[in-house]
Amino acid sequence: MQLYMRTAARACAAVFCCLLAACAAPAPTATPFPTSTPLPRATLPPTWTPTATATPAPPTATRTATPTPSVTPTLSAEAICEQFWLVHNLVASPGRLLYIAWDMPITVLASTPASDLTVRLSFTPASGADGIGADLPGGQSIGLNFPARELGAPGQYAWSLMLISPQYGEICAQGGIFALTGRESTRAEERRMR
Repeated sequence: MQLYMRTAARACAAVFCCLLAACAAPAPTATPFPTSTPLPRATLPPTWTPTATATPAPPTATRTATPTPSVTPTLSAEAICEQFWLVHNLVASPGRLLYIAWDMPITVLASTPASDLTVRLSFTPASGADGIGADLPGGQSIGLNFPARELGAPGQYAWSLMLISPQYGEICAQGGIFALTGRESTRAEERRMR
């Protein structure tokens, strides 16, 4: 029996080895890679082919004449007055006296054509007392909202507005007369505007 067991074990081992060999995949065979042939290089058209150009030498330092600055023409007094822009509420109807209530502002808007000009605004009482005024810078748009009560007392006042120019002195003068009342405005629209 012992011999039979050994023979049976060998037979089983032989069958197992055969089965194992039958199930195993065959050894891969090497596939040759295709050989590559170099591609021929296409010839570019002549317009695509860059041509060698000579690089110019850098410029040499040569002295050139500096242009002489031109002188800006000075405006005439008439041209300055034409370009002077002014809006104010000191305008009366022709032949009538302008009345300004104590609580109303005196409004002046102006624009001058040059920065060396000064806008001078002055108020002088008809009584001959000292007046008040202001010098405002030129070359810009300016606005002044002056409280009428700052004039001091009710009465008639002469106002003047002019430009002071270093070349021409006092130019573009404007002026007039108004009466400052000692009471508040009775016009309903005046109260709504403030």
